[in-house]
Amino acid sequence: MFCIFFSFKEDRLVENVEAREAQTGKTIKVTKTKKEGKIKYRCEFDGRKDKGFQFLFECDIMGEVIEKSEVYCFDWKWDGTHKSVATVILPKDYQLLYTDDLDPVEISSQSGCTSVTFERPNSESESFRFGVTFSKKGIELINEGDSKFCLGYYDEAKLAYQEAIMFYSQFEKFSGGDIDESLVYLQNRVKEIYDILQKKRTDNDDDGYSQFEDCNDNDPNIHPGAEEICDGKDNNCDEQIDEGYDKDGDGYTVCGEGREDCDDNDPKIHPGAIEPCGEDYNCDGHIDICPGNLEISIMNSTKQGIKAKIYVDSIYGGETDSAGHITISGLEVRREYVIPIRSR
Repeated sequence: MFCIFFSFKEDRLVENVEAREAQTGKTIKVTKTKKEGKIKYRCEFDGRKDKGFQFLFECDIMGEVIEKSEVYCFDWKWDGTHKSVATVILPKDYQLLYTDDLDPVEISSQSGCTSVTFERPNSESESFRFGVTFSKKGIELINEGDSKFCLGYYDEAKLAYQEAIMFYSQFEKFSGGDIDESLVYLQNRVKEIYDILQKKRTDNDDDGYSQFEDCNDNDPNIHPGAEEICDGKDNNCDEQIDEGYDKDGDGYTVCGEGREDCDDNDPKIHPGAIEPCGEDYNCDGHIDICPGNLEISIMNSTKQGIKAKIYVDSIYGGETDSAGHITISGLEVRREYVIPIRSR
């Protein structure tokens, strides 16, 4: 049997000390003693020292962690000439920012804890020295930004992402962590929010389409891709009005005030159509009277007057009531014959 000793200053907080054989995992007996301001750990091994051995010595040394504005640093120095391997396990949900003195040979993560492994080959004089700097501030800012982004609070999300960018940008000495990936993610998020806010600020009706895309940015029911309905409007911004509702294909439908087709089964009848006499082709509710001879008697209060026989080229502005009586507001007269009338 042979022994190996580890000693720490009394003021260093060392907890949960364990030692195991590297190959078998068999627990090695550790005895703790205190002497001359130091705490000594005595590890007892079976076998012979000259055959060589490998073992694991684990402990929590949280007292060595220095806090600087939500960023934590841990430095370690080990004197000896033999080959040494050390793994620093960061607290749960903390992120490695950078390492000092020695580059890690491996970085892994399990159950939210990041492990950083350092290795030093056999050496005659150099100490085994390394340091890690870690924090959870960046992760918390990213999580805050993502949460606000999902809720649509884009201004608040942008502030969280920008603060995270400023935080990560401090660590130019980074080695072995994922700051570069975090910065790329954050920069892309900020750009995405900028595009969303720019679009939102020019979208007056808040229908998801800016004034540059929307043919009516004051009506949320009108925008590209909207369902076309029978209302006399271009709902889907395809420069067509009420498509699908024009049965006779004359460009007019039964939809919309002022554009109604009074006969959607006849393409010759629609608002603005050329109108022959005797029919309402232009949907204005009036039937023009055909030209011909018209005899008119006009009497005054003394029962004296004239009787006129007129040949009319056309009558415009005329209309009929339900009883068939005609009211005339305008005539085009070719010739007229006037005969005086006297009452009896």
